[in-house]
Amino acid sequence: HILDFALSLVDILSGLLLEHIQVIREVEAHKKTRKKAHKSQTLFSALFQGAAEGILIADVETKKLKYANPAICKILGYSEEELVVKNVSDIHPKAELKHIVAEFEAQARGEKVCAPNIPCLRKDGTVIYTDIYTSAITIDDENYNVGFFADISERKAAEREIYDSKKALLEAQKIAHIGNWVYYLDNDKLYWSDEIFN
Repeated sequence: HILDFALSLVDILSGLLLEHIQVIREVEAHKKTRKKAHKSQTLFSALFQGAAEGILIADVETKKLKYANPAICKILGYSEEELVVKNVSDIHPKAELKHIVAEFEAQARGEKVCAPNIPCLRKDGTVIYTDIYTSAITIDDENYNVGFFADISERKAAEREIYDSKKALLEAQKIAHIGNWVYYLDNDKLYWSDEIFN
C-alpha cells in the first residue's frame, strides 16, 4: 500500500508540476505577446507623431475627428485637443462642404485614394489647399478614414504666378503683334504662340 500511495503521490506531483510548467509557458508567451504589442504601439506612435504630413483620423459614419498628429495641428493652427472635438465640416469652408463630403465618402468606400486641391479652413479663418490621401481602417469595429494632408499652398501660388505670367506674355504679344516659338531638341517638337500667325 505504501508503494501504491507513493506512486499515486508521484503521479499527482508530476501532474501538478506539468500544470505549473504549462502555466509558466503561458505566462511567458503572454509576456512576449505584450512586449510585441508594446513595440508595435511605440512604432505606430513614433510614425504618427513624427510624420511630416498632417494626419487626421475621422469616423466614417459620424465624420467626427478622432486623432490628430502634430503636423496637422501646425497646418491648421489648432491644438490636438481642439481638433479631436471637431467634425470634418468644421475644418473646411462651408461653400465647399458638398464636394468635400462627397470626396470623403468616396475615399471611405475605397473608390479613390487622393482628393486633390481640397480647401481647408485654418483656425485663424484663412484657407489653405491640400491634397488628401486616404486609407480606410477599422479600429474596435468602427470604420475610419486616415487622411494624410499635404499642404499644396506654395505649389498653388507658383502655379498662379506661372498662369499670370503666361497671360501677361500673351497679352503683351497681342498688343505688340509679336509671337514666339520654341523648338525642343529632346523630343523634336516645335511650339509657337497664337500671335505668330497674326
